[in-house]
Amino acid sequence: MRPLRRKDLEALLEHSEGRCVSLYMPTVQAGKETRQNPIRFKNMVGKARERLLALGMKGHDADELLEPARQLIPERPFWQNQSIGLAAFISPNGMRTMRLPLAFEERAMVGDRFFVKPLLPLLSGDGLFYVLSLSQKRVRLFEASRYSMAELDLSGVPTNMEEALGRDTPESHLQYHTRTPGGGGRRPAVFHGQGGGADEDHKKDVLQFFQVLDKGIHETLRGQDAPVVLAGVDFTLPLYRQASELPRIVERGVTGSPDEISDEALHQRSWEAVEPLFSAAQDKAVAKYHDLAGTGNTVSGIEGVLPMAEQRRVDVLFLARDTRMWGRFDSQSGHVEVHDAWEPGDEELLDYAAVRTLLSGGTVYATEESKVPGGARVSAVLRF
Repeated sequence: MRPLRRKDLEALLEHSEGRCVSLYMPTVQAGKETRQNPIRFKNMVGKARERLLALGMKGHDADELLEPARQLIPERPFWQNQSIGLAAFISPNGMRTMRLPLAFEERAMVGDRFFVKPLLPLLSGDGLFYVLSLSQKRVRLFEASRYSMAELDLSGVPTNMEEALGRDTPESHLQYHTRTPGGGGRRPAVFHGQGGGADEDHKKDVLQFFQVLDKGIHETLRGQDAPVVLAGVDFTLPLYRQASELPRIVERGVTGSPDEISDEALHQRSWEAVEPLFSAAQDKAVAKYHDLAGTGNTVSGIEGVLPMAEQRRVDVLFLARDTRMWGRFDSQSGHVEVHDAWEPGDEELLDYAAVRTLLSGGTVYATEESKVPGGARVSAVLRF
């Protein structure tokens, strides 16, 4: 399962037209309980139909809109091949489904655009990174988030030493330690072993292999700025750092043979290596909010945030991910009306703020309400 990426969300939002239905539900992955998946989905489709009728849509028009979802209900193979969460997005243009690694609360949302706030934890603070699994016999590259990891196609990239160097390269067991240079550069490996020159020759072969490999990896990740976690036996990690031109290799790697651990364990250990980077980015954004508070470059509360988001002025948005805020927003006057519960014609206002921020190139952090700076359920750092 490929992790959700920001451009997936942007494409979804940019192509939503007319009445849009967003369905979220938890799903069962295996066993007899998978039979509950289509039943639960059928009930969600029924709830969506009720909301469409409440908004004034005629019954036959609602049925026509929801027909792609109804056709999915008897598709048994689909329901037996799930993650722990399913999202379905239905509009006059058709339907798109996403199997995702979040156990969503059941929601059937109807509006003039898709409802995407439940997806935000997959993009903010738990976001995209790569795992490069290094082995002399098999190299693999994974795209990952906190919740999932999927192997990428490396066709055209030499993924073993023999292929890269065009000759047999007998392996040698090396022992080594690393020393940290005085500056901030790579950590060179210092090798010791019983083979003398043979060990040095093997080290040169591995280094040459990594130089060839890195060109292919660099090309595969062209245009991506996400961090890369290295996984491999001890002596390979400093050698790859020495060979690589990748801009964001994470300092902490996953040591040990990646061929001897499961992909699940590799994913978990890689997330542990990269998670501090994502936490640091959010902490830095919060600190920036506090530094700018009182200068006119921050805003707190939905009444202040929504007009700024509509004007594409929000650089960083913080919102409470487990909170719903129903109401209406007049983009012309900037007037915000908040309701205690959903009423026909309402929007989920936190979701609206997130959508406008994402489409204008801003960053969104969906977090616990207690971690939203400014003492409100939503706040923002503005563009200067």
